[in-house]
Amino acid sequence: MLHIPRRHTTRKEALTPLAHCWGQARLRDDPSAITRLGVDETSSKKSHSYVTLGVDLDSARVIHVCEGKGKQTIAGLARHLLSKYVPAEQIEHLSMDLSRSFFPIR
Repeated sequence: MLHIPRRHTTRKEALTPLAHCWGQARLRDDPSAITRLGVDETSSKKSHSYVTLGVDLDSARVIHVCEGKGKQTIAGLARHLLSKYVPAEQIEHLSMDLSRSFFPIR
């Protein structure tokens, strides 16, 4: 029986097609009608590798994902919405937990 060595794919190689599809979807995405925004962070398994999600609560769809949690992720979500011509004043309702990571340390 012929033994063919198995090629191990790195995490980056495995995620590259997904990143391309995500990038194309983001270009076509139109969250311009959003008025109710949900924000939450989550981690995979027990690791401390977090992602923060921005969700349109009316359509139940994810509109933005970024690595990490905290103030910088909220700023990234705000930049994304502004790039899609959604001014802050358009968001009438915001649902998010009150994690200390989202607020400045006093």
